[in-house]
Amino acid sequence: AESLERELIVAGPASVLARGYSVTTAADGSVIRSANAARSGQPINTRVADGSFRSVVEGGEKNAAPPIQPAALPARRRRAKPDAPEQMKLF
Repeated sequence: AESLERELIVAGPASVLARGYSVTTAADGSVIRSANAARSGQPINTRVADGSFRSVVEGGEKNAAPPIQPAALPARRRRAKPDAPEQMKLF
Protein backbone atom coordinates (compact mmCIF):
# COMPACT_ATOMS: atom_id res chain seq x y z
CA ALA A 1 0.00 0.00 0.00
CA GLU A 2 2.88 2.39 0.76
CA SER A 3 4.39 1.73 -2.66
CA LEU A 4 1.12 2.59 -4.39
CA GLU A 5 0.78 5.73 -2.26
CA ARG A 6 4.29 6.84 -3.27
CA GLU A 7 3.48 6.28 -6.95
CA LEU A 8 0.34 8.39 -6.63
CA ILE A 9 2.26 11.19 -4.94
CA VAL A 10 5.00 11.18 -7.60
CA ALA A 11 2.43 11.27 -10.42
CA GLY A 12 0.20 13.80 -8.68
CA PRO A 13 -0.30 17.32 -9.99
CA ALA A 14 1.79 19.02 -7.28
CA SER A 15 4.80 16.79 -8.03
CA VAL A 16 4.44 17.35 -11.77
CA LEU A 17 4.42 21.13 -11.25
CA ALA A 18 7.45 20.86 -8.95
CA ARG A 19 9.38 19.21 -11.82
CA GLY A 20 8.94 22.35 -13.92
CA TYR A 21 5.67 21.76 -15.72
CA SER A 22 2.76 24.18 -15.70
CA VAL A 23 -0.99 24.24 -16.34
CA THR A 24 -2.37 27.04 -18.49
CA THR A 25 -6.06 27.93 -18.48
CA ALA A 26 -8.28 30.34 -20.37
CA ALA A 27 -10.29 33.02 -18.57
CA ASP A 28 -13.23 30.58 -18.22
CA GLY A 29 -11.00 28.05 -16.43
CA SER A 30 -10.75 25.56 -19.30
CA VAL A 31 -7.31 24.00 -19.75
CA ILE A 32 -5.41 25.05 -22.86
CA ARG A 33 -3.99 21.78 -24.22
CA SER A 34 -2.83 22.97 -27.61
CA ALA A 35 -1.04 26.04 -28.94
CA ASN A 36 -3.72 26.16 -31.61
CA ALA A 37 -6.32 26.76 -28.88
CA ALA A 38 -4.66 30.04 -27.82
CA ARG A 39 -5.67 33.15 -29.71
CA SER A 40 -3.67 36.35 -30.03
CA GLY A 41 -4.79 38.85 -27.39
CA GLN A 42 -6.39 36.16 -25.20
CA PRO A 43 -5.78 36.51 -21.45
CA ILE A 44 -4.51 33.28 -19.87
CA ASN A 45 -3.56 32.06 -16.40
CA THR A 46 -0.53 29.82 -15.86
CA ARG A 47 -0.06 27.77 -12.69
CA VAL A 48 3.42 26.65 -11.63
CA ALA A 49 4.71 24.95 -8.47
CA ASP A 50 4.86 28.07 -6.30
CA GLY A 51 1.89 30.06 -7.61
CA SER A 52 0.37 31.40 -10.77
CA PHE A 53 0.53 34.39 -13.09
CA ARG A 54 -1.61 35.98 -15.78
CA SER A 55 -0.46 36.87 -19.26
CA VAL A 56 -1.79 37.74 -22.70
CA VAL A 57 -1.12 35.58 -25.76
CA GLU A 58 0.96 37.14 -28.53
CA GLY A 59 1.03 35.54 -31.95
CA GLY A 60 -1.24 32.58 -31.27
CA GLU A 61 -1.44 29.53 -33.50
CA LYS A 62 0.91 30.86 -36.22
CA ASN A 63 3.85 30.49 -33.84
CA ALA A 64 2.91 27.01 -32.64
CA ALA A 65 5.78 24.55 -32.40
CA PRO A 66 5.33 21.02 -33.74
CA PRO A 67 3.60 18.73 -31.23
CA ILE A 68 5.74 16.73 -28.85
CA GLN A 69 5.08 13.02 -29.06
CA PRO A 70 4.83 11.31 -25.67
CA ALA A 71 7.53 8.76 -24.97
CA ALA A 72 6.51 5.13 -24.70
CA LEU A 73 6.34 3.98 -21.12
CA PRO A 74 8.77 1.21 -20.20
CA ALA A 75 7.28 -2.16 -19.38
CA ARG A 76 6.68 -2.65 -15.67
CA ARG A 77 8.93 -5.22 -14.09
CA ARG A 78 7.38 -7.49 -11.51
CA ARG A 79 9.39 -9.03 -8.74
CA ALA A 80 9.56 -12.78 -8.96
CA LYS A 81 7.97 -14.41 -5.96
CA PRO A 82 10.16 -17.00 -4.30
CA ASP A 83 8.80 -20.51 -4.29
CA ALA A 84 7.05 -21.33 -1.06
CA PRO A 85 7.32 -25.14 -0.72
CA GLU A 86 5.65 -25.09 2.68
CA GLN A 87 2.41 -23.99 1.03
CA MET A 88 2.38 -27.06 -1.20
CA LYS A 89 1.79 -29.17 1.88
CA LEU A 90 -1.71 -27.66 2.04
CA PHE A 91 -2.76 -29.55 -1.09
